[in-house]
Parts: sequence; C-alpha cells; structure tokens
Amino acid sequence: MTTFDESLHPRGQAANSGQFREKRNDAPAGALTAVLPEMTPADVRNADYTIDVLREHITATEGVHDLHVSGTDEDGNVILEWKTHSRYSGDHVFEDRVRVDESGEIVAVESGRGGQWFNQDPHGDELAAYRMKVNEVRLAHAGVYVHGQPNDGGPYGRKFVGGRVDQESRWRDAAQVSKDIRQQIKSATEWGALPSDLAYAVRTNKYAGGQSIDITVEGMSDADQYTERQDGFPHGRSGRAKEITEVLEIIGNQWNTDESDVMTDYFNVTYYCFVRIDDERMAAFRAEQRAIAARKRADKKAKAAA
Repeated sequence: MTTFDESLHPRGQAANSGQFREKRNDAPAGALTAVLPEMTPADVRNADYTIDVLREHITATEGVHDLHVSGTDEDGNVILEWKTHSRYSGDHVFEDRVRVDESGEIVAVESGRGGQWFNQDPHGDELAAYRMKVNEVRLAHAGVYVHGQPNDGGPYGRKFVGGRVDQESRWRDAAQVSKDIRQQIKSATEWGALPSDLAYAVRTNKYAGGQSIDITVEGMSDADQYTERQDGFPHGRSGRAKEITEVLEIIGNQWNTDESDVMTDYFNVTYYCFVRIDDERMAAFRAEQRAIAARKRADKKAKAAA
C-alpha cells in the first residue's frame, strides 16, 4: 500500500498550486446511528419520555391534528389522544388514543367515534407497532444498531448489511457473535426494550457450509403468546410475542449480511438467526430434561464420593 505524498500534488507545489491551494476534504458529518443525549435507563422508562417519543412519531403522520394529553385514567395511566383526517375519507375524522403507565409502557390502544371508545386491536398488533417505536429509541440508547448499513442492493436488490458488520472482513464467527448478542440482550432489558421477567438463551450451531444462532425465550405463557378464536383454539401469535421477536431479530442480525434470493434458491448469509419463544409444553419438556441432567450429575458425584 502506497502513502500519499502531498509534494507531488498540485496543492503542494508553490509554482502551480492553483485551485487546489485551499481545498481539503471536510470531516465526515454523518453517522450510522443518531446522536442521542446522555441518559440512564431510568430516564427513558417513564410516561413522559414515552409520550415525547409518540408525539414525534404521530406528528409525522399525514392528517394528524389535535394531538394532546387528555389526562389520566383510574389506574393512573396517561392518555394521549389525537385525530386524523384522511384525504381518502371525505369529512370523516378518525379518533385514536393510547394509554401509557408510569413505567413508560404502552398498555392500550383505542379508537373512538363521537366520544365513544373501542378496543379494535384484539390481537395486540397495533399496540405492538406503537411499542416498537418506543423500543427502537430504547435500543438505540442501549447501543443497538436498529437499522442496517446503506448498501448497493446486491445482485437481487434485497441485500441486507447489519449495522455492526466489519466492511473489510464481513465474516465473523457465530460463537463470537453470540457473546455480543447476550450482552446486548442484557442491555436491552435494562433499558426496557425487552421484558425482564423472561429468560433468554443464545445457542450456536455450526455445520458444513454454514452457521446459525438460535435465540430462545423462556417463561412466556401460552395466554400471552397466542390469541384465541371464539371457539377457543389458538388463532396465531399475539402482538406482544411478535414485538419481542422483532426486538431480538434486530439485536441478532447486527453482525449479519444477507444477499439471499429464495425465488432462485440462492442463499448467502453470514449466519442464520432464528428466534423462538417456547410455549408451555416446550417449557415443561426443558424443565424435565434439566431435572434428568441434575439427577445424573448428583448420582455421578455420589459415586465418586463413595
């Protein structure tokens, strides 16, 4: 690699400096992530901060007006209300509101008409969407690169480059990535982007031609993880389960690259990242396996002491 010799550049030649005499490149002005103010987890885990984040997000929506805090409900939750006038709805005005508890968690999303409010989000998908807007800010405070790096789109136009990918080596061992994922899950929990009452396990698999990382969530009940139809059968995953999965996928793919195209059966990733939330049946199976392993260790220890 050669070094730059300024004396060979017109700028360095006194007799012929010309237009290059004072021209130099400015220092980079941009950054991959937004510069955030110095804060602690306690600063972002309160109703005021969540309301500020929601205000910024909702205000950017076309047709929104009359955005205001209308007070608190009987449980002490802060209520943020707004109206939306869509260009496609004639004179119809949509009314919406969210309820935020004292810890900064969004606990309800409701739609209104003529002063009457309804819960039109039975599966929690809309609630999860608003919570993710807050989670993205909390993740950024926790040091997580929420969005991938700008790229050329790749040969199939769907290239993804994680925010922490080293542009020179581009490849990283999954075992090393897993260590960083565990640390960032811990940080995201402290900042409130992930529930602290759940357990998170990160495991690595290596095989011929690739590697993968499995992130498993334990401790979530079936009632919280699934929604039900009127006949009582599971209908699908709840908004809360989708929200947790999305947060973990953001954390897990920061070191990943993906230029795959399933339409042509072409797969090219640094590693596969899978997120799974155990249901109660799987949790019971894992508990049984741990108990068996504990008994075997105890028997082995007893035999060694005999």
